[in-house]
Amino acid sequence: MNKLFFITGASGAGKTTTIKNIEKDKMLNVAFCYFDSIGVPKKEEMEKQYGSGENWQKATTSFWIKEIKEKYLNETSAILDGQMRFSFIIDACDQNNLTNYEIILFDCDNEVRNKRLIARGH
Repeated sequence: MNKLFFITGASGAGKTTTIKNIEKDKMLNVAFCYFDSIGVPKKEEMEKQYGSGENWQKATTSFWIKEIKEKYLNETSAILDGQMRFSFIIDACDQNNLTNYEIILFDCDNEVRNKRLIARGH
């Protein structure tokens, strides 16, 4: 069975840059998915629609897992890049009967991370 890899970590840790480089170099025959590619609503919208930003992230994590399982995992493995809580991933995988997955945490030095975030204007 194909596997779903979750690439997660703080903003500025290097997740997306690394995954986009792998995707660009076509080093792996996998589907690449980016959590934020469906859009991230403003805080007010998250609260109005989901009650909180945390609830939005939980619901969106579940959406992505269902979507990836239906679209890709019968044919290939997949990578989902984004900021996701481990507990949300585990709960959503359980709800979607997905057992073949791995969570990979990206981390880096705070000084490096802060420089990256400042360069992005955050």
